[in-house]
Amino acid sequence: MKKYIVLAIIIILIVAGIFVARGRRPEVTGKEFIRLVDFTIIEKGDVILKEQFYGTLKGINQTEIYPDVPGKFIKYNVSEGEYVKKDQTIAEIDRSIPGMTYESAKIKAPINGIVYDLTFLKGQPVMPQAPVANISDPSRIMARIDVPKNILNKLKKCVNAEIIVNGDRYNGQVSRCSYLPNNKSGLGSVDIILSNSNRKLINGTASIELFTEEKDGVLRIPHEAYHRDEEGAYIYIIKNSQAVKTPVETGLMGNDYIEIINSIESGDSVITVGSSFVRDGQKIRIK
Repeated sequence: MKKYIVLAIIIILIVAGIFVARGRRPEVTGKEFIRLVDFTIIEKGDVILKEQFYGTLKGINQTEIYPDVPGKFIKYNVSEGEYVKKDQTIAEIDRSIPGMTYESAKIKAPINGIVYDLTFLKGQPVMPQAPVANISDPSRIMARIDVPKNILNKLKKCVNAEIIVNGDRYNGQVSRCSYLPNNKSGLGSVDIILSNSNRKLINGTASIELFTEEKDGVLRIPHEAYHRDEEGAYIYIIKNSQAVKTPVETGLMGNDYIEIINSIESGDSVITVGSSFVRDGQKIRIK
């Protein structure tokens, strides 16, 4: 008898547990899930493909200053960072030898510019093959970079660039590029002229973004709106508060934007944030 009573109690507890579990199950409302998304309006603009390099900035006219004759250093006639004109005397050297006395030799500036690296001390020996100073014309500044052959082949004069120094951006254009890469390094040199000058940039290092391909006034979308599957590239257009999967054909794949050459028009709303989680025909709501 006790066995049957225990069995009955176990059955009652199991049944009670089932009813409790059913009571806690969430109610199915039948409402469709609505995805929260953000969007952008399709419009025409620039699509730019950039390649990043690093280089050194210098004046277009920049050189070292050498003495014409050997001797002993006497003095500098200018101060560090002073702007001088071509043929202005920079320094003097004593070229006397035992038993003979000569007038001091003048070391002159070969170009207009600011002088720096004035490091010689009185009495130090001076030789024609050793520079006594440097000079740079700060009115026009350039960057020189080395690029691989595949990039070199894309370049021509007037290619745009951006030069970044300590977070500040300067516009520039390619003024010269090597006709062929160096046969040892496989790299070709490229000169970029900055559109605005700042003498503090001279001899500094910079990050250079070279615009290797550029299209103006084309329909474009941001990268976060772009997707691919086994059927090809697609985006989601917003129509009647729904996400509509729209196949697209792409052109130039830029760093920030992608060119779209069919299927969309200016003024269309394309889903950006949340586009990876929606499905075709799903109801959406804008953030």
